[in-house]
Amino acid sequence: MRRHKWEVPEFHSGLWTRSDYINGADAIPLASVIEFTLATNVGQDFYDVRLVDGFNLPLSITPQGRPASCSATSCAANVNAASHPELQVKASDGSVIACKRA
Repeated sequence: MRRHKWEVPEFHSGLWTRSDYINGADAIPLASVIEFTLATNVGQDFYDVRLVDGFNLPLSITPQGRPASCSATSCAANVNAASHPELQVKASDGSVIACKRA
């Protein structure tokens, strides 16, 4: 598993996962998404892992330096491994690299 740490600039609102097959396209469809609403007008941050548009990579969010009420969230399983054959997106070598939404 690769780990990345981002220092998020003020007023930045989100990140999405990308793998080689997406090649710079929009995150929809086929991408695992992490959503952030940062520093809202009441000073709270909100975040979640979303798979409604499809799945390509396992994700987790672990807040650092925040109150105890901020807990980790994830979809750490490799959903590609359990994807129904009709929903699989395959690389040229035949490996499953994403799962389309149903």
